[in-house]
Amino acid sequence: MPVKTLITAEEFLDLAGDGIRELIRGEIVEMSPPSARHGWICGRIAVIISRWADPIRAGFFLGNDSGIVTERDPDTVRGPDCQFISRKRLPEGLPKDGYLSVPPELAVEVLSPSNRWAEMMKKIDEYLATGVLEVWIVDPEDESIEVFRNDRGPVRFGRDSQLTSDVLPGFNCRVTEFFS
Repeated sequence: MPVKTLITAEEFLDLAGDGIRELIRGEIVEMSPPSARHGWICGRIAVIISRWADPIRAGFFLGNDSGIVTERDPDTVRGPDCQFISRKRLPEGLPKDGYLSVPPELAVEVLSPSNRWAEMMKKIDEYLATGVLEVWIVDPEDESIEVFRNDRGPVRFGRDSQLTSDVLPGFNCRVTEFFS
C-alpha cells in the first residue's frame, strides 16, 4: 500500500492552482465553487460587517475563503466564507503574504445544500479550538444565523431577530438584511 505524502500549511500556501481547496490533516481536498446565491450572501455579510467596522477602524474583514490554520502536524487549513479580525489582534495590520499569524475573532460559514451538519460541527470545533471566539453558521434555506462560542451553547437568530455579537461590540443587524 503506497504511503500518502502529507503537506504542511506553508507548502499548501505555495501551491499554484485554480479552484477552492482546503488542507485537511495534510491532504488537499477539492471543493465545488459555491452557488451564485451563496456568493451573494457572503457579499452581503461583507457589506454589513464593513459598514459597522470601517467607521470605527475596528479591524479587517476577510472573504474569499482566506485560510486559517486550525491544526498542526498534520496541518489543516480551513477557508471560512468570511472572517473578521480586530486591530487589537493584528495591531500591525494584515500580513502581506501567508495566513494570519493569529486566529480571527469571527469565522462565518454559509451553508450550501451539500453541507452535512456533522461536517459543519467539525469545522466549528476546529475554529473554536484554534482561538476563534465566535462562529456564525448562516442558513440561507430558513434565513437564520446560529452563533457558536466556547463559553455557552449555540444561539439561533431567526429571520426577524436582531443579530448582535459579543466579538463585534456595538454591532447589531436584523437577520433579514443578510438575505434581502
